[in-house]
Amino acid sequence: MAGWPFGSFGGGDQARECAALRRRVEELEARLAEGGDLPLPPPELRARIGGYDDADHFLGVGRKIFWDLKRLLGDVGTDLAAQAAVLDFGCGCGRVIRHFDGRGVARVAGVDIDPEGVAWCRDHLDRIGDFHVTGHAPPLPFPADTFDLVYAISVFTHLPEAMQFGWLDELRRVIRPGGLLIASFHAPELLPPDLADRRDTLARDGFLYVAGGGTPGLPDFYQNTWHTRDYIEREWARYLRPIHHRGRAINNHQDAIVCRKA
Repeated sequence: MAGWPFGSFGGGDQARECAALRRRVEELEARLAEGGDLPLPPPELRARIGGYDDADHFLGVGRKIFWDLKRLLGDVGTDLAAQAAVLDFGCGCGRVIRHFDGRGVARVAGVDIDPEGVAWCRDHLDRIGDFHVTGHAPPLPFPADTFDLVYAISVFTHLPEAMQFGWLDELRRVIRPGGLLIASFHAPELLPPDLADRRDTLARDGFLYVAGGGTPGLPDFYQNTWHTRDYIEREWARYLRPIHHRGRAINNHQDAIVCRKA
């Protein structure tokens, strides 16, 4: 490492201590590079958004999803630099939106139903964008035709059907003509074995909402939902035109659909 301040020690024990210290400093520098100089939310908020409170998991998954979004934009012939205004719909405590820091997007905003997550973002990520608590139903606090890109990661994977349609209509309102929605969904292959008896229902209806234990800190309606691609391309087209699908696009797990506002 250039400029390493300790040099080489004479004894074997000292040399080993120096090497161990060097490795530790390099690990810390790598972690700082991964997370930037932004603070981390507390463990309970990290667990709420991703199921684990581990800091490396939080940073790694957030960065992976950010790059997944960039890849999906490339799939449809555009890039992040072309998006003047971006909305993170379901920002939580900022797992993805923190990676917009320094990316040059003119306007970034985040909304979530979780007031604790939004409060943390307001206190610690305010240099990135504006953050708002939203109700369980529309409207959003933005004028019509505001955003070039809205992304919704692990949001429609948890909503009942009527709520899903209400929010799709609202997202259509705030997206500019020609703007994009990138949303993740649970494909049928992700239906767990203990729900195997519901596969026929999912295949028939294209949609399955299953109430279970829920997520601590989030409302009771926030459960688990699965979609077929055919269902999304048929039903979501009433609001926004699906133009691209990629399987396992989000963190090698959830599928993604890209929709455009006419």
